[in-house]
Amino acid sequence: MQSRVFPHLLYTDVHACVSTEVLLRVASVGICGSDVHYWWRGRTARFVVEAPLVLGHESSATVVACGPYVHSLKPGDRVAIEPGVPCRRCDHCRSGRYNVCPHVRFCATPPVDGTLTRYYVHPADFCFKLPDSVSDEEGAMLEPLAVAVYSCKACRGGAGHAGTGAWGRTHRAGGCPHGQGYGRRSYLCDGYQ
Repeated sequence: MQSRVFPHLLYTDVHACVSTEVLLRVASVGICGSDVHYWWRGRTARFVVEAPLVLGHESSATVVACGPYVHSLKPGDRVAIEPGVPCRRCDHCRSGRYNVCPHVRFCATPPVDGTLTRYYVHPADFCFKLPDSVSDEEGAMLEPLAVAVYSCKACRGGAGHAGTGAWGRTHRAGGCPHGQGYGRRSYLCDGYQ
């Protein structure tokens, strides 16, 4: 299998899905600002690339195989991938707030490889079926759209308040239009030319 790592292609083995995992054939991957930082600078925020790293976390895929305990998906299902997999054991996870788990393993964040590859193994409960009306490319944009929805809901104030921002390449596709749907003015911050 070929995977894109900087600065060359790396051939890796595809491991079988076990337990509650699914083997996915990746269909579409968005390029996030964090991918650009890892590519250009070898780091983003406190995360530093110290070994080869496969980029990509905004993705859609088709299920190829399922672990023995997967009942929610089957081969052939098209899915959007939620890239952050929490520990499922901490207080945040047990209270249903897994999105703030301090032990999350996030695709394309060292040392976890990302989805810019042909095949990827991921927990089935972090893969969401796509209806036929949603393209693979649109499915890959669900992660940045979810970030935009969360930021709009987290903003205080009603319609007309400023408070929607978008950053990077793919976030602006979901963030700015979504914020305008909430009646908010949208601002775009993008330092790349």
